Amino acid sequence: MCDSDPHITIEQLATSLTLSTGSVHAILTKHLGVSKVCSRWVPYLLNQTQKKTQVRNAKKLLEKVNSERTEQGIDCKRDFSPSTTKTRSYTIFFDAHGPVCQICTPKGQTVTGHLYATVVLPEIEKHYIERRPATGLRGIKILYDNARPHKSKEVKEKIASIGLEELEHPPYSPDLAPCDFWLFDGLKKHLAGTVFGERMQIGRAIQRYLRDIPQEEYKKTFFKWIERLKLVVEHKGDYFEHL
Repeated sequence: MCDSDPHITIEQLATSLTLSTGSVHAILTKHLGVSKVCSRWVPYLLNQTQKKTQVRNAKKLLEKVNSERTEQGIDCKRDFSPSTTKTRSYTIFFDAHGPVCQICTPKGQTVTGHLYATVVLPEIEKHYIERRPATGLRGIKILYDNARPHKSKEVKEKIASIGLEELEHPPYSPDLAPCDFWLFDGLKKHLAGTVFGERMQIGRAIQRYLRDIPQEEYKKTFFKWIERLKLVVEHKGDYFEHL
């Protein structure tokens, strides 16, 4: 369950498995050997192969950043359940200028590769065509984590067809995902304690929050991301203290 949804909480696991939260925590930490990093369950210790992959990918991303100063689209997907036990799933894209799009998963559905390719990515394409009619998506780099929907064949084909370039996210690296190390913490605090009567109210609240963030903060996030990539190389793939 953690592999399929690294964001899953102890409470959600306990409910699904009909176990106490104490038992779930013991199984996760003592038997499976995982810990929470930036709201995700990841291995306590990466093996040497994983560390080498971390460093290799970080170096490739730094080379890309240093050689091309272009706009970058970042996909941030996270489940929210601020008022009920039912999970409301939103996909959020942002770049250095601010929000790109925000999409609520249709009721009763989960985020799949097909949904991502047919609903989410067309919205990204629409945004940049409207904002940059002369160049469209040319030069746009897209970065997101390694969740299964992102890696499906249909998604990769769609990305290629609309002219986006996908950047390779290092494995087991929530500390390198801007949505994890920056966006979600503030968004969760903003929504905490608020009771929403319907799904659209949640969407509007998230939209207002994203629009109220100063553009300078979006830009700073990309510089923080670059600094974190450098720390991966410096620490040879080991986890490091958050900035």
